[in-house]
Amino acid sequence: VASALEQMPVASPVVDEGIVVSTQVSYVGEGGLLYKSGDIVHGSTSVVSQYLKRGYLYEQLRLQRGAYGAMASFDWQDGSFVMLSYRDPNLGQTLKIYDKAADALKKDIQR
Repeated sequence: VASALEQMPVASPVVDEGIVVSTQVSYVGEGGLLYKSGDIVHGSTSVVSQYLKRGYLYEQLRLQRGAYGAMASFDWQDGSFVMLSYRDPNLGQTLKIYDKAADALKKDIQR
């Protein structure tokens, strides 16, 4: 596994990727790695994921902007975190909402 992790960035570098199709609604996702393999993951990571899913993303994407659904998911085994919306009519706005998620968390913590 260690040699594969060393070779991967060279052989298959991570790049932003999008698939464009002619539809009125989209599936919009964004994510990345929060932890490396073997890192100790605190349980609060799941709390944050659920808060984003049931609070921030639901309110911003489902209630205010008309996406059919929104979710956030953290995989403690590989350290990945993703935010997704589906049947979403607002691709660009949704990506901006994802980018503001950390600021929304900070703001809510300070209340």
